[in-house]
Amino acid sequence: MQRPVGERTLTVEECLHQLNEKKLRDCLEDLHPADVAEALPRVSLAQRVRVMRAAGPERAALILYELDRDIVPPLIEALGPKRLAEVLNDMSDDDAADILANCRKAKRTNF
Repeated sequence: MQRPVGERTLTVEECLHQLNEKKLRDCLEDLHPADVAEALPRVSLAQRVRVMRAAGPERAALILYELDRDIVPPLIEALGPKRLAEVLNDMSDDDAADILANCRKAKRTNF
């Protein structure tokens, strides 16, 4: 989606006010994955999940890769196995392995 000249890019928080998932997806497309990842710790887990579900698998993989590792384990648990598999399939094998290893490590230290 091409943004009209002079129109500003919305923040992640502003994008989350979109009621329609397609509008949310379009809004997120205008943001760099690192910017989305930087904003996600400031929103609720439910909103993080909404962002990761609204983004396409490839975009969600880029966002997941950029996320602070402390918030990844609860997020991928909340995403569920089907969506997680879609996202991980769009990551390199090494990056996907790192994400999963970090989650296993976080679970071990939390118990």
